[in-house]
Amino acid sequence: MSGMRAVAQTIFKVLGLTIALSISTAGGICSFALDETKTAVIAVEGLNLREAPDVHAPRLKLLKKGTVVTLLSPPAGKWLNVSSGDLTGYIANRKQYVTFTSPSPHADRSEELNQIERKAENTHRRIKTSEEKIRTLNRKQTNVLEKLDQLERDMNGIRKKTISISADIRELEMRTETFRNETNDLQDQIAKREAYFIRRLKSLYTLNRLGTISITASAQSLSEFLRLKTCIKSLMAYDEHLRRDLISDKAKMADLINRLNNEKTALVSLQEDYNRQIKRMTVERTRRNQLLTQIRTDTSLETTTLESLKQSALQLKRLLSSLQVKPVQKIVQKKTFSALRGLLNVPVKGKICNLFGSNKHSTLNIESFRSGIDIRADRGEPIIAVDSGRIIYSNWLKSYGNMVIIDHGDHYYSVYAHAEEVFKKPNALVDTGEVIATVGDTGSLDGPKLYFEIRHRGKPLNPLNWLRH
Repeated sequence: MSGMRAVAQTIFKVLGLTIALSISTAGGICSFALDETKTAVIAVEGLNLREAPDVHAPRLKLLKKGTVVTLLSPPAGKWLNVSSGDLTGYIANRKQYVTFTSPSPHADRSEELNQIERKAENTHRRIKTSEEKIRTLNRKQTNVLEKLDQLERDMNGIRKKTISISADIRELEMRTETFRNETNDLQDQIAKREAYFIRRLKSLYTLNRLGTISITASAQSLSEFLRLKTCIKSLMAYDEHLRRDLISDKAKMADLINRLNNEKTALVSLQEDYNRQIKRMTVERTRRNQLLTQIRTDTSLETTTLESLKQSALQLKRLLSSLQVKPVQKIVQKKTFSALRGLLNVPVKGKICNLFGSNKHSTLNIESFRSGIDIRADRGEPIIAVDSGRIIYSNWLKSYGNMVIIDHGDHYYSVYAHAEEVFKKPNALVDTGEVIATVGDTGSLDGPKLYFEIRHRGKPLNPLNWLRH
């Protein structure tokens, strides 16, 4: 918006100068008109209008008393060059013949003022038109940035959904594999029992041909007879037990096959949903890239973007202020954060690309202040907590994307923005070096990176003074 105000101010200055020049020029014309005699009145009856400034020149017309003539040259010498109607000629320049007149100064001034007023009205209309164009442009630029932020949020939601679906697919695949293994084991068990029953059926067939009496009759004594009888009963009871187990196994087998088919159907559905989300992500990413290209190529839009980033920085400052007043559980640390100056590990593996402090935009030549540093890194690179503390913010913030803020105690805070995936929720305790998120480009205008800040009592500190080099 400051860029647009500068444009508006420039327009007003130019138009104001135009008005001033118009008035100045008009003033010059008025003074010339007042000083210059333009007309004269014939004071005698029958004054000759001659073809040349000579008494012997042919007469063109007799001018009646009271006739108004227009002077074609300054009133000097013996003759006056005048025009009367459609005739042009010369009359004698004598006081008794001619009375010089001039247009009313008030009439001239009124006409000149009318012209100035008309110019001023036109200028005012142009100013109004320019102001409306600026407002329209501002609205369009604001809409582009709002649309970009909404796209970022939509993409972040899709990204979270795809991650959730991927986890569900992995879990479903594991369950499917478990069911498949159980089914295979059950099939082997059923096959073994069926083979056993085939052998038993053969034995029973042989037994039926011989007859149970023939087997028991072969006993040499009563005790042997009773033993044989007991063995036959036990064998038949065991066969009945195995038969029931076989029936139960086949029922389990049918249930497992049904569950396996259901899991496969669910898996196919999840994979289709996953593919749909990936397509949505591709479309949204294309739209996002188009908007980013528009922002980077449109200088006025980039100016509005810088103003939006300043507003987002103020929003972050207000957010930190609101979080500081909330009561939080005291953080127990082995060493105070202030004692770790110059000893903190870099939160992500990458290259520092933008430094803390005042900087000038390379294209727009606009001064701005960066409250942290940008670290260029690969998408998905782990982001670690520089020190132990408590998560006090884990959410989306315009222009920062997915952002995490850690309270390290004694009013020291670290900020991590543009994350792809965040693993910690508010109030979670983290240890030094613990992975809290991964690198992404949420809210970023120039690709995957980590935006990192350190603040004390809300005031931004140069992170390079705190990181171990």
